[in-house]
Amino acid sequence: MASTPLLQCLSFATQYSVLCGILHLLASVSSASIIPGFSQMSKENQLAWHNKAVSTIHAMVMFYRAIHYSLHVNPSLTVEESVSAYQANTIDIMVGYLFYDTYYEVAFGKSKLMLGHHVAGLVSHLTTRALSCGPAAFYRLVFIVVNLSTHVLLPTHLWIALYSS
Repeated sequence: MASTPLLQCLSFATQYSVLCGILHLLASVSSASIIPGFSQMSKENQLAWHNKAVSTIHAMVMFYRAIHYSLHVNPSLTVEESVSAYQANTIDIMVGYLFYDTYYEVAFGKSKLMLGHHVAGLVSHLTTRALSCGPAAFYRLVFIVVNLSTHVLLPTHLWIALYSS
């Protein structure tokens, strides 16, 4: 029996969310030894930093995939009727990250707004996959380019955490 797009998404997304968890663990083990003053940060800021490190790595992956899609996979920027394999894989990666970050928000976060943002994102991405809606997938990949802004946020967050009173 063939797997449905939604089951394929959930399978790959689960694997990616585990990878995000491993990256979080690596950040927690290595940050104190590579960032001067990290140990003096509050435990709350340290935990937030570990999460920001994962989000930055994820943003770089998504930014690369979006640019690659726009320049090489679909350079004519044609909106397809169904979700292509490349689009599906990219959406699955995003769903996996949202699984990881939703867990983080539930376990450690304080922002109900961010949690709501994640739930809305999950519903949106999963609906795109379940319905194989090509136009929705196309606009998601084009919009993902904004993930570049996350690269600016990570050093800013670290600077504030290290030098604020």
